[in-house]
This record gives sequence, C-alpha cells and structure tokens, in this order.
Amino acid sequence: MGGLAAVAPMIGATCGAQDVVAAAVAGKRAPYATTYARVGDSPLGRYWFTEALRRTESAMQRTLRVADVIGAVRPGAAMPVTERIRLRVELSTAARECREAMELLLDLHGASGFAGDHPLQRFWRDVAVGTRHPAPGTRTSRRTPSPRTTVVSPST
Repeated sequence: MGGLAAVAPMIGATCGAQDVVAAAVAGKRAPYATTYARVGDSPLGRYWFTEALRRTESAMQRTLRVADVIGAVRPGAAMPVTERIRLRVELSTAARECREAMELLLDLHGASGFAGDHPLQRFWRDVAVGTRHPAPGTRTSRRTPSPRTTVVSPST
C-alpha cells in the first residue's frame, strides 16, 4: 500500500507537467535551433510528447492493476512473497516511467522549465524526489524484505 501512496502523486505530477507542455506544444513557441515555427510542427517534438503521454498512461495502468490486486485481497489473507515482489516491480516500473516521461517533457519544453517559479520545475522536482523514495522500489532500500508472506490487514 505504501508504494501506491508514493506512486500516485508522481503520476499526478507527470500529468500536470503534460498540461504545461501541451500548452507550449500547441502554442507559438518555436523549438530551439530548428527551422520549425512551432514545437507542434516538429516531428521530433510531437514524438517526444506522444512518448511522454504513452509512458504516463502505462504508469497509470500499472498502478491501477496493482491497486486492483491489493483491493481483491481479503483482510487477514496472506499474500505470497512472489506476488508482493511482482507488485513492487510493477510500481517501480510505473515510477520509472513517470521519471522518463518527465525527462522527455523537460527536454521538449526547454531550460526555462527549470526556473524557480515555473510550474514545470515544481512537477519535475516532485517526481525526481518521489522516485527516490524506497516505497516504489526505484532505489535500493537498506532494509531487506522478509522472505515470509505478508498478512494484509484492514489498516494496511
């Protein structure tokens, strides 16, 4: 459950960043060092934006599948360690996809997205910090997981 609580805000931040960059892509902003008049005219720009959307959607679907599996476990029922591992891998992959999508969005938007008062900078920072949290499993935790099964309680 902790992994879900950590990944969900990252998906939200990535979606927020997509909204910011979508306005830039649809607007009159010209891509740096190209002959294109607008970012939306650039095939590479459209590809990066579409790829960011795809990665975010994949992260969302993975996270929803994990939530469905956890939601189906009866209170007090044991979840095998192999299933826990599979769910952690799904969540860590979702977190990585959010991070990859954010990188594409920042590359597409440009360096001005890192300005301290720019909303894209805040979204990027939230995803960068969140993906380093041990709950989604994107970084190695110092705690070694127990090889036993876990009992899911109503408070979990």
